[in-house]
Amino acid sequence: MIPGDDSTPQFAATPEWLIWLGSVGWRILATAVVAIVVLWLMIILSTTTMSILVAAIVSATFAPLVMKLRGRGWSRSAAAGLVTLVALLVISGVVLLFAIAFVPYVGATITSIQAGVTSLTTMLQDAHVPPNVAQTLMTISDDVKAWVTASVTSAAAVIGQIVTIAILGGLLTFYFLQDGDKAFVRAVPKEPGWRHQPIRDAAIEGMQRVGGYLRGSTVLGAIYAVSDLIFLEILGVPNALVLSLFVFILSYIPYIGGIFATIVLLLAALGSGGSDVAVILLVLMSIRNVIVSNLVRPSVYGKTVNLNPAVILLVLPAGAAVAGVFGLFVAIPVTAFLMSISGAVASVLDTQEPSARAHSSVASTPEIPVWLDRTGQWSVRLLVAAALGALVLYIGGLVPLVAATATIGIILAATFQPATRILEKRGMTSGRAALVVTLGLSTTIIVLIILALASLIANAADVTQASDNAVASMTDQEWLQALAGLVGSGILQSLAAVVTALAGLVVVFLLGALLTFYLLRDGSRGWAVVLRRFGGWRRDTVDQAGQRAVTILGNYMIGTGALSAFGAGSTAVIMFILGLPLIMPVAALAFILGFIPYIGSALGTILAFMVAVQYGTSQDIVIMLVWVLVFNIVQGSFMAPIVYGKAVSLHPAIVLIAIPAGGQLAGVMGMFLGVPLLGILAGVWRSVIAVMGDESTADLLMAGSDPPDDGGQDDVTPESG
Repeated sequence: MIPGDDSTPQFAATPEWLIWLGSVGWRILATAVVAIVVLWLMIILSTTTMSILVAAIVSATFAPLVMKLRGRGWSRSAAAGLVTLVALLVISGVVLLFAIAFVPYVGATITSIQAGVTSLTTMLQDAHVPPNVAQTLMTISDDVKAWVTASVTSAAAVIGQIVTIAILGGLLTFYFLQDGDKAFVRAVPKEPGWRHQPIRDAAIEGMQRVGGYLRGSTVLGAIYAVSDLIFLEILGVPNALVLSLFVFILSYIPYIGGIFATIVLLLAALGSGGSDVAVILLVLMSIRNVIVSNLVRPSVYGKTVNLNPAVILLVLPAGAAVAGVFGLFVAIPVTAFLMSISGAVASVLDTQEPSARAHSSVASTPEIPVWLDRTGQWSVRLLVAAALGALVLYIGGLVPLVAATATIGIILAATFQPATRILEKRGMTSGRAALVVTLGLSTTIIVLIILALASLIANAADVTQASDNAVASMTDQEWLQALAGLVGSGILQSLAAVVTALAGLVVVFLLGALLTFYLLRDGSRGWAVVLRRFGGWRRDTVDQAGQRAVTILGNYMIGTGALSAFGAGSTAVIMFILGLPLIMPVAALAFILGFIPYIGSALGTILAFMVAVQYGTSQDIVIMLVWVLVFNIVQGSFMAPIVYGKAVSLHPAIVLIAIPAGGQLAGVMGMFLGVPLLGILAGVWRSVIAVMGDESTADLLMAGSDPPDDGGQDDVTPESG
């Protein structure tokens, strides 16, 4: 063949179907990876995730009551506070009833179920059923018994996490009920109403469905539990209360929970009363189920969650695989909410104004939906941003001493900067002012840390023993005494961790103090060098963002220090008035824990209460209990929100979420830095985004508006996919 001859066959172009598949494929893959990363983070931040889900579900359940109180003229805070208190009392009562009635009798209940399995196996053998069937039943019974026993035994090991979730979820419930609607309005873009309203309506409907589903499940679960209790008592089946509570708990797991509860009750009846009792119980439960299904269930549920049974059977094992028993309980509400808003989100993303549609990057390829294109575009860029953040964290992890020193230096410099400016205004040079402030304040902090270390090291065992004995003396139940021992050992480990952290912090603090001096002396000149890298309006924007970040960080540290000192001082005063021992170590630990917002102060006061239980009189215990409650309510509901609101401009709910999330990501340092970092991010994110855009977009962002929609146009087109 002659080159260039028209008769020479050419290679076929890329098939259209492959181009389309590639264009759709990279968008789906990017979106799927983002979803996997989000799920991974939720698992890593399990305490935070579960607390948020608990608060959201409880809030959705009790929200109608809050709205009724508001309609009668109640304020947001009063309505949310009363409803939260009612919700916590109801939930705590159920949990307490479960603990008292169920946990001590787990062994006897398992034994009765085991007896039922044995009776069933004997009956099957007498009926000449193949031996492998009977063996399978015995294996299943042994597995269930081992699972229940292991679950009860391991419950004490995660008691700290459960308590944290309960406390954090309760506080978040109050804020969700108080300001959840306002937070949603702020979170959803307001630019065009055709985007804001559909998402808002879908989210409201989703929460209503979730709340209705949980209220309905609670009512039906109570009906099933009470009726089963009556049946079991009439038939003389032992441990009737325990079994009925078991039915109530499993009622929150559709299909699977009801089937499992029925099998357990029938086995217990078979083991205690024989086949006649089991048959009668089965008949009574069947009649009850028919009545409830046809007469009660439609009126109780109404228009709530309407999921296909196939979806339920898929999401339940998925929830169990991801989050265990907790995943079983939240799988249906979460799935119902996501399915409620997914259609609205897809329709909003797929909607374009006529003028924007003409310039859309996917206008020439209608086979690719706009919502998928936008989701893919966002996902790719989010993954790149996440990779950059992970790289920064990885580099910081390679040199932890450098990262910690830089962090301490920046925090101290931001905190001490106002004092340095005051000395400079009085005639001192920047170097002398920085030296005086660094030496004076750093020496004070080092002395306080050394005193705290000495006090904690000398009295850690006594404080731990007091807490252990106090909890153990509250009950005569053996299982609670074992739990008290576990709590005591946990406190000892926590104190040891605090002491170790403080000892390492002294070294880091010394290096950070040197860095603080240079930052205070030369920080302005270094910042000027950074600003010279920017030009025009960007320089002013970056300068304002930097000054705002320093101000936020300094205000946060000053406010947190004041709250911590107030908490530690008031703890020492009340213990001194009551004549209690261990004042100094408890106050020192309370001061250190006070730098962890909300949770730290509560832990410090609880430790003081434990000392009162161990060493004080009955009157001392009552006084200390009242003081603990009043102090935490006043500081948590009034003082802390005012301080943190002014310092970092964050809602208390965000502060509460940031604490356990930071702890799970970076330990004590994460709990300490999570709130100020979020405050800085909230204060400067508009400026950072503005610097990366053009001047017109920057004007809109800095004015508090969102940039105009680009109609889905982006630089990654389907043709380049």
